[in-house]
Formats: sequence, C-alpha cells, structure tokens
Amino acid sequence: LADLGHNLLTRSSDTYPLGVANLAAYTTEYLPGGAPTIRLFREPQELKAAIDDQAPDVLGLSNYAWNEELSDQFARYVKARSPHTVTVMGGPNLPIEPERQIEYVAGCPEVDVYITGEADFAASRLVSIFQDCGHSHISWGARGMDSSIWRNPEGQLVRSATGQVIGGVAPTGHPTRLRTFVDTELQQYPEVWTAAGTPDIAGFLFGVLFALVARAAKLLQAECHRLVAVFRRRGPEQPVPHG
Repeated sequence: LADLGHNLLTRSSDTYPLGVANLAAYTTEYLPGGAPTIRLFREPQELKAAIDDQAPDVLGLSNYAWNEELSDQFARYVKARSPHTVTVMGGPNLPIEPERQIEYVAGCPEVDVYITGEADFAASRLVSIFQDCGHSHISWGARGMDSSIWRNPEGQLVRSATGQVIGGVAPTGHPTRLRTFVDTELQQYPEVWTAAGTPDIAGFLFGVLFALVARAAKLLQAECHRLVAVFRRRGPEQPVPHG
C-alpha cells in the first residue's frame, strides 16, 4: 500500500500515511482466513526498491491531486516488471459523475481496479476475492466486486454500484442487498443514538459547491470543444461567432 509524496526538494509531508495504514489495519483484523503480508510506503525510492526486489501480488496506490502523477508512474512501473500484479487505485481525485469516472479510469490503462467506495471495507474484500481466485488477476477481473471500477479479462471497464450499509439500510438506489457492519463495542451502552443520511451543514454546503464546480467544468469543456470545432471548420483567419 503506497501513499506517495514528492521529495525532490523537501518532503511533501512529514506525517505517517494514516489512510493506507487504516486499510492495512482493517484488512489484517477482518480478512477471513488471515491477512497477507502488507507493507506501507510513503517515499517513492523505497517503493521502487521494493518492486525491484520482489513485485507484489497487489499494489494499492492513493490518488490525490498532489500525487496523481506519482501513482500513475508506479502503476506503469510495476506492470512493466510484473504484468500479473493487480494494480489498485483509490482516493478523492476522481470525478463524481459515473460516466466521467469511467473516462478517467480509461485514461489510466495500467490501473486494474479503482475503488469508488469506502476503501477500508473494499480493500479487505478485494484481497479476499483475489485469494479465492487463486491469486489470478484474470479470474479476479472476471468476477469483480462492488464499489469499484475494474477491467474484465477482455479489457472492458465495468462499474459496480457504490455504497456501504449504514445501520442496515442500503444507500438510496443501490440495486443489491449489502452486508451490515456492526461495531460490537457499542453493545456496552444501554442506548445508542444514530443519524444516517443527514450530513452537517458544512458537509452539505461542500457537496453542493463541489457539484456546481463539476457542472461548470463540464460546461467549460463542452465550450472549448465547440470553439476548437469552429476553428477547424472556419480557419484561424475568420472571426469566431460568439455563443
């Protein structure tokens, strides 16, 4: 598992990669039949040395705006040395519209799986399915899993429904019944109050703002394509009509 950061001039972060550490902890604790050997990486040089020494069965990479290129490079690097390694990516640097998510992953041909849901659950499930498939990335691709986008054996992208159960209630619009996860530590309390599907005002406003920005970006992209088409049709010496 790698949450890489740039370190050419200075380290991009002095903190421990807590996100991937949580994935490793959850997988180690809850994976049926025992967890495999999991190593964590923050520095690109250390990950390169580990791949050169022995390519992993599965390589998980985080995807943020600040390390997208690093993760892409290492997905290509490990595939060039070990085509059977399953490359997995996850993180918030992904469009919110399903069709744009497919387009994004299509632009990363070395990435076999993109996790679109809660990675804690998805990581352990991915490894469990991989073990059931006899460590075969082809068999895994034929089977797939929920809350992800993956490539099947024919190289086609498949997008499954995204979501996790909260209190036994599946996310709105989810086509299948999901497992329910219960924190057994809550049993020590005589009464537990919960609220599902009611985000705080800050989270709500951020979601609305994010959706508006994504919509504006989509409209801007369409306008750029229109202008390019006009230039090609009319030639650069003719004025471009205003829309």
